Amino acid sequence: MRKLIHASILLCSLLTLSKANAWPQTVTPNEGGMPALKVTAPNGAENLLIGSMHIPADGLRQPADSVMDGAKRYVVESVPDSTIDKVIPEVAPEVKEGMEAMRIAMIGGRQRVLIFNKAVKEGQVPGMAFRDGGTVLRANWAMSLSTEQIQQLYRNARCDSRITQVAAKQETTVEKIVDTILLTRTPVIASKLASSVCASEGLLSRDDLLSRAATKRGLQPLPLETVEELEKQRSGVPQHIYERQLQQAFQPVYRQALQQAIDSLNSGDFDGVFAATNSGAANNADMEIFNQFMLSNRNHAWMPKLMTYFDAGNSVVNVGASHLSGPNGLIVLLRNKGYRIEPVLVPAGNGR
Repeated sequence: MRKLIHASILLCSLLTLSKANAWPQTVTPNEGGMPALKVTAPNGAENLLIGSMHIPADGLRQPADSVMDGAKRYVVESVPDSTIDKVIPEVAPEVKEGMEAMRIAMIGGRQRVLIFNKAVKEGQVPGMAFRDGGTVLRANWAMSLSTEQIQQLYRNARCDSRITQVAAKQETTVEKIVDTILLTRTPVIASKLASSVCASEGLLSRDDLLSRAATKRGLQPLPLETVEELEKQRSGVPQHIYERQLQQAFQPVYRQALQQAIDSLNSGDFDGVFAATNSGAANNADMEIFNQFMLSNRNHAWMPKLMTYFDAGNSVVNVGASHLSGPNGLIVLLRNKGYRIEPVLVPAGNGR
């Protein structure tokens, strides 16, 4: 009887130790949690793959700090360059032309300025428009933006940590940063900014939460691509698609798609996230072009690094949730290479 008791105690100890050392740390549905994916490499190494929404969002389940416990590396899409020339790309040629026309008018005297202002009001000066009683510089794609839409960009910028950091470094205002964005060659940054709906004060994005947890544990982010490689794919998307995305972000349908993405992430439905992000496309052709450059091409390019990290084990990989689903999504690509993908729930935090 004594031997049986000792055996039971030993078994209990082994089970408890096994649960304590299990990685990644998971919870049961009754305990709540945040959906993620456990990735087991062909060699048996275990890892965690997290689908992210790159902005803070009310109602989105977020990871607890403890998710990074036991991790040996933290892997991300790319590490952005915070310098102003990387944040704000090249000024549009029509804006440069308008600036030169304005410079010539200014040195030509009062009569020349009056003629110049009249030409601006009539829409005859490239890169310049008459708004709210004065002349403003605008790239062609930004000409159609209303005063309210620009005010919305200002509001979103005040909630964007990267833009506020750049403004502080440059000792300027976020409004002036936005005005500079409206001069750029493409609407890429404006489109992202319009989509960055302000969340409740203090909420952080999943990216920021995981980055903070990794930093506490001495883990520096390992990028799957360089900023230049990302920009190469981004520049392959025709400009009219970004213009459409920009206008769509101001519409109620965008809020509906955002909520659908949040609900899908909370339930671990990555197909639902993929559908939500594609719902704003003007047509199937635009959707396929955008997904080819911004999802498929990048997913395939990431695979060699991803497999190296997953084979090493205890890697936490955080990428946009849209990268996970679809025929060229990471779930399919990894399974085709022999990796086992299992849905799990990891500890959830308060998002702050």
